[in-house]
Amino acid sequence: MPAKIPLPDDAQLPPEIAATLAALPPLNVFRMMANAPMSFQPWVDLAKAILLHNEFDQRKREIAVLRVAHVTGATYEWTHHVLVAK
Repeated sequence: MPAKIPLPDDAQLPPEIAATLAALPPLNVFRMMANAPMSFQPWVDLAKAILLHNEFDQRKREIAVLRVAHVTGATYEWTHHVLVAK
């Protein structure tokens, strides 16, 4: 299925955003968020805080993510977080 929100090429992005993307896992969600340059870095910081620097049990976090993905029918989120949960 093609992306509903265009995924910009590095050439279309400010250099600092392209550099941040290069340091992140190659997930479309990161590239999609690069469409919003003013929000991109704060969003990356929030994602890192939630996923890497929190006190919440990782297993419970992934169960919560999978539950919300299931209830809302978020196939993309479900697919990616099933791998993380395993």
